[in-house]
Amino acid sequence: MTPPPLDPFNNFGPDQNVKVLPRHLAGPGERDLASIWPFPFEDGWHLHPADEGLAFSSSPCARLWTRLVLEPGTRGQGTWTIGANRIPFGPKAWEITFDVATPAELVRDVHAELLDVYLEDRYRDRDRLFDDDTAPHTAYAPLFARGWSHEVQMAGTQTFRSPDGLGAVQHRFAPGRSRGPDDAPWTAWAETGPIRIGRPASRAVPLPRSSRPSPPP
Repeated sequence: MTPPPLDPFNNFGPDQNVKVLPRHLAGPGERDLASIWPFPFEDGWHLHPADEGLAFSSSPCARLWTRLVLEPGTRGQGTWTIGANRIPFGPKAWEITFDVATPAELVRDVHAELLDVYLEDRYRDRDRLFDDDTAPHTAYAPLFARGWSHEVQMAGTQTFRSPDGLGAVQHRFAPGRSRGPDDAPWTAWAETGPIRIGRPASRAVPLPRSSRPSPPP
């Protein structure tokens, strides 16, 4: 007699893959630096020695850098931080931070897109990582196209929410009203935690293609 099939919700095989949708509910995924930091280390990019729980990498010109800090006891489990300085080791022009709980694919895509912009500008008379003139509405136009709602607050912010209510993007269009360092011009979040895109100064961060918040398909 053939035994009844196993219940896939209660009997998992050791090598069985389980697909979870929305993706961010499945957790951060594998934290593989070789994949998340797709930098050409053979072409002058640096991977700096660091203490346990800390990793740091920078471009050959030392103006673009990225860092991983693990903090297992905190809600976000630590942070990924990407920053840019107009001069090496000078004041930050802008930065992007992710909770470590953010899906690894999203973090990798941002690094990959920033790397593309950096390499393209390296051989051209452009510096889009610092002098991009992209209008803010080009960043959130895809949200409208996918049915995200829109709400404007009197405090100088506008918030876009996904149709399923699981994700949101906030744009602070009046940065002069910012109340502190966490009030970045752009903030995106889902169940896994916030992504803050901003600069220490008051004017808006230039948004390369990679750092524009994108809605789920």
